[in-house]
Amino acid sequence: MYETHWWAHRALWHLIFSGALDRHPDLTVVFTEQGAGWIPATLDSLDVAAARYARASSAIARFAGPTAGSLSLKPSQYWARQCYVGASFMRPVECAERHRIGVEKIMWGSDYPHFEGTAPYTREALRYTFSGVPADEVAAMVGGNAAAVYGFDLEALTPLVDRIGPTVAEVAEPLPAVPADARSTVFEPDPIRAW
Repeated sequence: MYETHWWAHRALWHLIFSGALDRHPDLTVVFTEQGAGWIPATLDSLDVAAARYARASSAIARFAGPTAGSLSLKPSQYWARQCYVGASFMRPVECAERHRIGVEKIMWGSDYPHFEGTAPYTREALRYTFSGVPADEVAAMVGGNAAAVYGFDLEALTPLVDRIGPTVAEVAEPLPAVPADARSTVFEPDPIRAW
């Protein structure tokens, strides 16, 4: 079970070092069901690896193959150009990394109906993670980015949002206490995992 996330993250470096993102610059990739905290450290590591692969004098370059050593962009640039994260039950420690991940790359999700999802405390989860975050950034992460990536009609969705909520003011209000029976990992105080 421990390595589940690592296997999911591997897709990013395979897409980069195989040259797939280079050959298909209009391809959009969404990583989901794996958190968001891993992204900054992974991009840093991939950038270091790519620089080594491109250096002919590097011993590691001979193992990387010609594609990995001849990419036109750094891995972090492919992320910025083509990748997004479906950040299911995003935690405050991950939200604090939003600028390194890219605010415009994050699509918050509740993970409903999974057991570890935010229901029945989705409003509380939003407050727990996003209170104190600028409203424009929250709007992007909790709906705007997904609307842009998936082509949602925001005008058609506005009446539903107005009826169901939550409101901007509600999300901005700090959560005074985590519900005692909340089971979502959004409420766990663990540090970021970077594997």
